[in-house]
Amino acid sequence: MSGLASFFRDHLQSKAYTNDYNTSLRDCETKTVEEESLDNAPLSQLADSGDYGTWKEMREKFLLFYSTLRFSTQDQHIAVEPSRPRQPSRIIAFDEPESPRLETQNNAILLETEQQQHYPPENIQIRVPSIHKTHHHAERICDIDLMAKSLNLMLCKAEKRFAVRQTQRVQSASNALSHPMYLHTSTPNWPRLTLGGFQEDGPLSSCYKIVVNFEMKQVQDDMSALRLRAEFLEEDYVKAQRIHVFFYGKYAEALSTIFRQQKTDHLYFSLQNVPHKCVFPYPASDWYEAHDMSECCLCIGDRDSKMKLTDEQGNEVMNFGFDHPDMKIYVATGSRLEFIEHVSCLTPCQEHGVEVEPVRIEDSPFCDLAEQRPLKVVSQSDSTYLKLSDLDAEYESYQSIHAGDRSEKCLCDVMAVVLSFTPARQLKESDWMMTVSLVDESIAPSNVEDEPQPVTINIFGVGKHHFPHVRLAGDVIRMHRLEVKKHRGSVQLTGLKQSSFVVCRKEEQSEGVWEWTYVASQNTETTESEKKEMERLWLWGQERQRNFPSLRSQYQCTLSNLHVPQASSTLSSGFKGDFSVMITGVYSMPPGDLIGNVPRGFLRVWDGTGIPVSDPNPIGEQNEDGDPPPEVLTRLAAACRKLGLDPPTQVTGRVVNVVVWEDPHWEQIKDLQPGTFLRLRNAWDDSIQYNKLTCLTVAYSRGVTHVTPIPDDCYEVTDLLRKHDARRGEERNSDSGILPYEEIENENGDVPIPVPVSLFQSKSLQELLTSYDDGIFTGRVFLKNLIPSLPSISSIDKILTKADDDSYYYRLGLRIESENGDAADVIVLEPAAEILVAMNAQSAKQRSAQALANLKSRIDDRVGWNCSVRSIMFEGTRMLLLESMTERTFLI
Repeated sequence: MSGLASFFRDHLQSKAYTNDYNTSLRDCETKTVEEESLDNAPLSQLADSGDYGTWKEMREKFLLFYSTLRFSTQDQHIAVEPSRPRQPSRIIAFDEPESPRLETQNNAILLETEQQQHYPPENIQIRVPSIHKTHHHAERICDIDLMAKSLNLMLCKAEKRFAVRQTQRVQSASNALSHPMYLHTSTPNWPRLTLGGFQEDGPLSSCYKIVVNFEMKQVQDDMSALRLRAEFLEEDYVKAQRIHVFFYGKYAEALSTIFRQQKTDHLYFSLQNVPHKCVFPYPASDWYEAHDMSECCLCIGDRDSKMKLTDEQGNEVMNFGFDHPDMKIYVATGSRLEFIEHVSCLTPCQEHGVEVEPVRIEDSPFCDLAEQRPLKVVSQSDSTYLKLSDLDAEYESYQSIHAGDRSEKCLCDVMAVVLSFTPARQLKESDWMMTVSLVDESIAPSNVEDEPQPVTINIFGVGKHHFPHVRLAGDVIRMHRLEVKKHRGSVQLTGLKQSSFVVCRKEEQSEGVWEWTYVASQNTETTESEKKEMERLWLWGQERQRNFPSLRSQYQCTLSNLHVPQASSTLSSGFKGDFSVMITGVYSMPPGDLIGNVPRGFLRVWDGTGIPVSDPNPIGEQNEDGDPPPEVLTRLAAACRKLGLDPPTQVTGRVVNVVVWEDPHWEQIKDLQPGTFLRLRNAWDDSIQYNKLTCLTVAYSRGVTHVTPIPDDCYEVTDLLRKHDARRGEERNSDSGILPYEEIENENGDVPIPVPVSLFQSKSLQELLTSYDDGIFTGRVFLKNLIPSLPSISSIDKILTKADDDSYYYRLGLRIESENGDAADVIVLEPAAEILVAMNAQSAKQRSAQALANLKSRIDDRVGWNCSVRSIMFEGTRMLLLESMTERTFLI
């Protein structure tokens, strides 16, 4: 730095300052040139300390003045008389050897000047800052140089965009031009030689395989400050500043994805916290670039490169990366006024590469495309999936290494089976959250008495498109870049914005067909080994759900617990518990009633427990085919056949309402079909003011409620069906529909094959129910009640079905009792039904009042009938058919 003082020695007037200290080389440690300048500077200059930009501009002025003065007086000093002793002078010949006095530190020589020469007052003295002030944080392109600590370019427009391409490694290019020329930049500088043949892939082309580069121009919104700066520097206009920016590796791949999706030529960038190691010198390759092109370029690349440091033995020491964890790069597409709508952030490269995170804006066309990104093979390091039981040890080990460092996150990759989940719900204006309970083989219970210990993951994102598409308990999720935390002593996983998810499930009623759902900012292709592992884990999950419970026993409840005094002190009216139920109906709130604090809709559910009563429908709609309706009984019969149980023709037990308050739960539930089994966690036994009903409540205000569809062969469902089958012979629910009977077709056509009566053995009603062989019963029976019940004239449609030719036929059942007390539910065939109603089905449709009166008279008169009942086995189900009945024979 003292040499810099010697360089400007001729600008210091000898009579203007006095120095009381020596600036020789041996005293350099005591006083720096900056201190020397401060001691000699006038008070007016000391008051204005200046910043890096001011010092840089003043330095350029002095260099220009000094060079001009030397070149303009070069001939005069060459003609100096040889006899005249050389004196210190400001003008030195360009090709003359420099005087040794230029390198001296003698104070007297430094202050020696010629009295007859006069110079402008602004060029008298230079203020030299310390070395620390020359390392700065650049916020303008014109301030970017090799002395910059970091860069923050808030808004830059990409004026030129080059294609994403592979770099040409080890390229030998000539850097010499046939006719060198001298150039001048827009700022004063020494003439420089232009180097041709500069490598077009940038300085780091030998370190990466993929590159994309831009020529950026900084966009200045506040022009008033620039005009003031131009007036202060006496500039005629504000010159545009441009710079070359190169993106390598994963950053280039991420930008390539944006190009394919946006299809736009307008790109804006925001570069924040770019480290100093990303700044490289960039020699211009064309003469016109020297005017407004920066002499530096920016090179940004991830750590997954081939550039490594090795020791003498060849062992790897460190990977190089040209980014920083705090660096943020935002890319905006569209016009300048619309760039906020489509923003993508290139986050720092993590273990699996860069993710492009779209910010979802409602009603934007980009939102619909975010979930349909094409798959792209991205090179990634081999991933090791952690078992859920190992997360605690992983977290403790990580904390012992990074104790107190909150900037470091414990990240992991997990593959697990879904037990239950909540729908994505909105927390703030743009933040959403979803909760999923997970298990894997490491925490599976060993027997049905063990309590499962699922691990919870809370997934946060911007918009619903960020969350995995989980539909059913047993789905498998592959999750990358999850953060491991602890909450109240238990391990929890957190899904971050850069996390990615893949959901795997086997399609229903399809053998060997798997469904894959990818949800990630930049979709990565699943490897074959990962697919096999996910398929194996799905099969394990199905086996686990069949053999082990998924609900904790102390919280498990049934519909029989509702509004009944409990023996246990933990259960009472208004309690909260977990339920396994079947949906019998889905009813949305009428649009006219969606005003104020009202529910979004209701579910009708059944679990085979409780008294055989159906609660009133909250919105007044009654299913004409019964509740549960026949389609629900059909799905119930299919589930019973899997367990080897005889399907019930009619159910017993209570049907209860479930009120749904929030939109997220209703969006999840409204499309579920009746007959679907559900797992309700943290559902409340409550009452609502709407129609003064008592029902189960599903709401976030009462806690995190999980509404999860479950398979019909899981442990809770099979337990429910077996307990309901054990209630055979008990009173049926009078509102329940009946299991429909379909005629058996032969192999060659649609004509049913009549079965001779002689092939059937005559049995009692009890034998028909318990025997595995077909038989027939002929005798006198009593009519107990009608299935379904007909409380009003309008309900006559419950027993009528319209055919394709607009005709009607009967579909009803009866509960009959033989003389020896055997009771059974039978399906009444058409001939017997016409005798029972005393008219055909077409007449019953037109004369509903008379048909209902005839039926009630048959039931209420308590008379006996001669009947013929036949038993058949249909698709593994034993059915009793009432084929014929004669007039009443005697009074009871």
